[in-house]
Amino acid sequence: MMIPTFFGITLLTFAIGHLAPGDPLLIETDSPLPGSASQETIDRFRQAHGLDLPLYVQYGRWLSKVVRLDFGHSTQDHRPVTEKIAESLPKTLLLSTLALFFAYLVAVPIGVYSAVRKGWLERAVTVALFALYSMPSFWVAVMLLLAFSSGRALDWFPLQGLTSEGFAAMGLAAKLSDLAWHLVLPVFCLSYASLASVSRYMRTGMLEVIRQDYIRTARAKGLSERTVVFRHAFRNSIIPVVTLLGLMLPHLVGGSVIVERIFGIQGMGLLAFDAIFHRDYPMVMGVTTLVALFTMASVLLSDVLYAVVDPRIRVEVAS
Repeated sequence: MMIPTFFGITLLTFAIGHLAPGDPLLIETDSPLPGSASQETIDRFRQAHGLDLPLYVQYGRWLSKVVRLDFGHSTQDHRPVTEKIAESLPKTLLLSTLALFFAYLVAVPIGVYSAVRKGWLERAVTVALFALYSMPSFWVAVMLLLAFSSGRALDWFPLQGLTSEGFAAMGLAAKLSDLAWHLVLPVFCLSYASLASVSRYMRTGMLEVIRQDYIRTARAKGLSERTVVFRHAFRNSIIPVVTLLGLMLPHLVGGSVIVERIFGIQGMGLLAFDAIFHRDYPMVMGVTTLVALFTMASVLLSDVLYAVVDPRIRVEVAS
């Protein structure tokens, strides 16, 4: 199903992008209005970028290039799309990977604790997580900048970018320290909502498992609560969290537009925003295609991890 899904995504994105109002010619000619450019300039631009052809012909030409891993050239600066993606993708992957890592590192233990321990602390954690999940990322990002980067309250973290001036001349330890200091606020903004959702999924999965007969049997045998929870219940309750992992990674790769823009990080989110704003069709299609491939690969990875986590699924697939 990945092949027809890929064709459907690219065809839909191509059609919507070209039917949306706006014209990349405005960027090419630096004209406030399309009519202010000469007809010769307009015709030359459209012919150079194939915009004078029917949409189905344009899509066919684009698809034939994609097979050769050629996404064309950006209409903004005429640079290859793959080159611009190669510059932005590592920054976004760094942010999204760290955000997922810290979200799961904190959320899974919280979810397990919330399921097996009842009391005021569990209720307080639940309220705090719902509060985090309810706060929009753009508001949190602005509040963090005002509180920790503006100098009005505390001036602990850098305001923009991923590195400081003179980064290239720093030693290895200084480079790692500088990069980590720049990553604190954007990684938190990308991870706090995931932390809340993953912990709730983990809690729900644990609650379903610890009510099963085999858990009661394990307790009746005299096994310690720690052994029952982590050896018998945890592995069987982690499937919903694995499913969520397959959906969150592509979302972080393509959906970090607001956070990257606020923190001035030249990643995939900001690249996609600028491409859409300037009607840069090759760039939009390149980013969309990459995110679509990430999404399908993540879902496939989740299916494979099901069999790793639960041996019963591996047996069913084999049979």
